[in-house]
Amino acid sequence: MPWHTTSLADLLDCGADPDARGPCTQTALHIAAAFNCAHCVGSLLGVGADMEIPGIQNFTALQVAAWNGHETVTGMLLEAGAEVDARGDDDVTALLAATVQGHFCTVEQLLEYKADIGLRYPGSDKTALQAAFNNGHRDILKLLLDHRAGIVLQQQDDLEDFTETWHLTVLAGMQDYTNYLVDYIEGEGMFAEYIQEVQRLAESRGYEELLEWLSDRFGPLPTETATSDAESSSSAGS
Repeated sequence: MPWHTTSLADLLDCGADPDARGPCTQTALHIAAAFNCAHCVGSLLGVGADMEIPGIQNFTALQVAAWNGHETVTGMLLEAGAEVDARGDDDVTALLAATVQGHFCTVEQLLEYKADIGLRYPGSDKTALQAAFNNGHRDILKLLLDHRAGIVLQQQDDLEDFTETWHLTVLAGMQDYTNYLVDYIEGEGMFAEYIQEVQRLAESRGYEELLEWLSDRFGPLPTETATSDAESSSSAGS
């Protein structure tokens, strides 16, 4: 066991305050999380250290561990009940931190504890999906899409984020992911319900590349006149 771990345990046994703050308002738990000292984290959690104290950039210990990809410490904090969606500066969460840094296994851990994929971060106006895309982490993008599929596609706001992500895959020529999104919609039996709505959203938000791709693949978005004529013909036929 490292000497500093023994010293920490001795200090805690003597009544040292586990939540005392040092430079930049950091606590011993922040430092232990940053340096991936699982023994220290265990000792601090054992005496009730506060996991939600904000430190540098208003990060909690979980956000620090996630940013650095320290899987063992991340798991310990999650198991102990750390707030998975706590927000630091610019509303960065542990999920966004791990995604930006490309820590696939840490992202997996956070998703297991129900980290919110659909959160939009006002400080940067992006989601974890967009962060994975922007930073070129294709494995994390696929992981997030897999989890997002059955969770956030049922509401209009989520569909808008979905459309934006789809647009990004088209812009980057990520044909495998573009097709993945199509396959998901078709596989869930939602194609007829969603495809024209996605086209309308793409049109309203100026996603010309996505709109062109959708038109080439599925046909152009019907105009209001064409839709009215089709409905009139249908009624006449009845």
